[in-house]
Amino acid sequence: MFGLRTKTMNLISSVKQSTQLVTQKSSNIIIKFNKRIEGTMVENWVKYWKTVCKDYKDVAVDLKTDVKRKPVKSMVILSGLGFAIFCAKHNPDERHFKNTFIKYVEFLPKSCGSCV
Repeated sequence: MFGLRTKTMNLISSVKQSTQLVTQKSSNIIIKFNKRIEGTMVENWVKYWKTVCKDYKDVAVDLKTDVKRKPVKSMVILSGLGFAIFCAKHNPDERHFKNTFIKYVEFLPKSCGSCV
């Protein structure tokens, strides 16, 4: 029992150390990259995409809090969205509609002679 706990704690500490190393290395890369492109159009482009990512992250966080706060409203909205996507994917085109219509028009006299 204690051996498993020790292995788990060692695994957790090694994961923490590796994530710290990765964040240190990535922050150094970002700093070098920013110094190299300082004052160029690329810098503005990077700032723009960072802002876009931050905005989408904020929207996702707000959406998560709204879903937790009003689950019924969220369920209704998501169900409607799912239904709209289903209808869009299964919407027949004109050719498919004509072929199906002709198939059933031809089938009707065969199935019931007195119906026509």
